[in-house]
Amino acid sequence: MRHAWRLLPLGMAVASQLMAADPLTLDAVNVTGFSEQEGASDYKAGRASIYGFDQASLLDTPASVSVFSEALIKDRQAKLLSDVLRNDASVGDGYAPVGYYENFVVRGFSLNAANSYRINGRSIAGEQNVALENKQQVELLKGLSGLQSGVSEPGGVKLVQSGGHRLAEHERAFRIPVQRQLEGQPECVAQSRGH
Repeated sequence: MRHAWRLLPLGMAVASQLMAADPLTLDAVNVTGFSEQEGASDYKAGRASIYGFDQASLLDTPASVSVFSEALIKDRQAKLLSDVLRNDASVGDGYAPVGYYENFVVRGFSLNAANSYRINGRSIAGEQNVALENKQQVELLKGLSGLQSGVSEPGGVKLVQSGGHRLAEHERAFRIPVQRQLEGQPECVAQSRGH
């Protein structure tokens, strides 16, 4: 053991000389990318009208806003607002048993059914399920929203923009999707679009 302690400073001196002798030079790394790729912007909305005024860029909006686009609503086959709002981790379900209208909690605060829900900027009663078949996007203002509505809960405001799905040339004008819900009851929805 005595000899090991005497050799330790010698080993450290030799190792430090070896490490200092070979400096490591890394090659330059160039990273390039594209801000918009095909299909990538379908789910990403760049504008919102959450304040009830004109639409503004999300980058210029001094608030925490989540916007769920028409493509996301359609691809998720969302029937209820809870199907859309599952995409935001700050939103949870309040008291919402099957068959009862939905209640939401945003950042731990319940949304008020009297003034926290809006369609096209107009207040609606929250004690109802909102059909999403003709909705263009769903916007969620998280946090204080007194500027937008005058009176509101600390949780925020949920704004639904209707705009109707546009019929593409390759889509059928009439379709009947049949799905099975979690409760095991089949659901049949008929949609007619076009001229």
